[in-house]
Amino acid sequence: MLFGVGGDRTGYDILRGREPRFVEIGNYSYTTSDGKNTHTSRWGYIAIRLDVPLPHIVLDAVGNGVKLGLWERGQRLSLEGDFDRYFHLSCPQGYERDALYLFTPDVMARFIDNASALEVEIVDDWMFLYSPDELSTLDPARWAWAFAVVSALLDKLEQWGRWRDDRLQEGAFAPRPVPVAATPGAVAPTAAAPTPAPLPMTFTPAPVGVAPPGQRLKRSNAWLIALLVVAGSLVVIPLVVFAAGFLFFLAQ
Repeated sequence: MLFGVGGDRTGYDILRGREPRFVEIGNYSYTTSDGKNTHTSRWGYIAIRLDVPLPHIVLDAVGNGVKLGLWERGQRLSLEGDFDRYFHLSCPQGYERDALYLFTPDVMARFIDNASALEVEIVDDWMFLYSPDELSTLDPARWAWAFAVVSALLDKLEQWGRWRDDRLQEGAFAPRPVPVAATPGAVAPTAAAPTPAPLPMTFTPAPVGVAPPGQRLKRSNAWLIALLVVAGSLVVIPLVVFAAGFLFFLAQ
């Protein structure tokens, strides 16, 4: 979400750790331009490697005044308790039950208590936490806070490793006939033989991964519509003014 914005993208002052899981804390900058002026935005981020790929989920922190993405309507999920006061959760349509599996009350409490100032994105097998302020600094208090956030969340990520996407499980339950000759002591059935017992069912666990519909949230085109409206007004208004002036001239 953040790493695909703007140009001149640069990560700097990066610290990495690999135990008990891969964690990276650093700063990131990118530039945007309106055609006349160029602006440099600077962020801090925490990247945590997950055990398995998960559906694309974004937590938009309510209190930090930041919005990193616009998503299509119908992807917003309201959670129980006070969670909606701190975060707006977006997930792909059809993955609401999966989001509820991941964000149990104890997990929601960890995010509220420790990460309510951060934007959160879960994508593939990564969780990113974005801060509008740099995190990798010379301020010991900021490092202590960042490490506290990581420690609080790592404790809950192990249970996410058990999630599987049932949509990848087509054909997982399939009866497999057991050959008579392969069964010790079996006798070939005759016409008078009783009805055989149901064939045993074998269970194949769902593979690790996310089905295509859950891999990415659908972005909204609201910004494009707004741009077209503004551009249209810049064309229409001068034409109206010109036409009014021309009619006034003819009336003289």
